[in-house]
Amino acid sequence: SPGPSPNPSPASNPNPDPHQGIDLNMGCAKRNTTEHGAGFALFTDRDRAEATVRALRDFLPARVAVSCKVRLCDAGAQATAERCAALADAGASRLAIHARRAHDATRSPARWRDLRPICRALAARGCEAIVNGDALDGRAAAALRRAAGCDAVLVGRGALLAGTCVFGAREEEEARGGAAADGATLAMCRRYAQLCAEVGNCVANSRFVLQWMLHARLREARGDGDGGDGGDGGDG
Repeated sequence: SPGPSPNPSPASNPNPDPHQGIDLNMGCAKRNTTEHGAGFALFTDRDRAEATVRALRDFLPARVAVSCKVRLCDAGAQATAERCAALADAGASRLAIHARRAHDATRSPARWRDLRPICRALAARGCEAIVNGDALDGRAAAALRRAAGCDAVLVGRGALLAGTCVFGAREEEEARGGAAADGATLAMCRRYAQLCAEVGNCVANSRFVLQWMLHARLREARGDGDGGDGGDGGDG
C-alpha cells in the first residue's frame, strides 16, 4: 500500500500552527482588485477558489494553516454558507467573513444576522469561523460574537480608532480622552512602523495605514463621525 502523504489533510492535523499560514484575500471588493480576478472575484468563481485552496493545502506542510477572508454573497446567507463550507472541505482551516456584500456601503449596517448559519456550517466541519463588521469597540465586538456564534471577531476600524491593545471598556474610555488618545495613537503608529520595518511590509501599504490611523484620530477629535471609510470596501 502507498506510504503516508507528506502533506496530510487538515483532518489528520487538526491544529496547524496559527502563526504560520497562507491567508487568501477573497473579500476585497475594490475594482482594481476584482477586475484582475482577485479578491471577491475569486470567491465568486467557485471552481477556481476551491482549486486554489486545495492546491495550497496539498503543497504546504500540515503545520502551515490555509485560511481565507471572504464576504457575504449577493445571493444571501445560505449561499455564502455553502461556499464557505466548500472552502473548508477543500482544506481551509479558518475563514474570516465580513458581514457586508460587495455593493454594500461602508456606513451601511453590517448584516450580523447572516453570519450565524455560516458559522454553524463551518463549525460542523471543524473550521474556525472569524467574523468582521462594525466591531468598533469592545461592547460591539462582544455583541457581534454572540450574534454570530463564531470563534473570534476580526477587528479593523475599531482597532485603529481605539488606540488600545485590549478592548476593555475602561481602557477604551481613557484612551479616547484628549491627550491620552493622542499619545496612544502616536505610540500605536510607532509600533506599527517598527513591525512593518521588521517584516519588510510594502511601503505604500504601510504609509496608507499610518495615514488612516492619524486621520481617524483627527476626525475623532473633531467629533466627525466614526473615523471614515474602512479603506477596502467596508472592513470593520
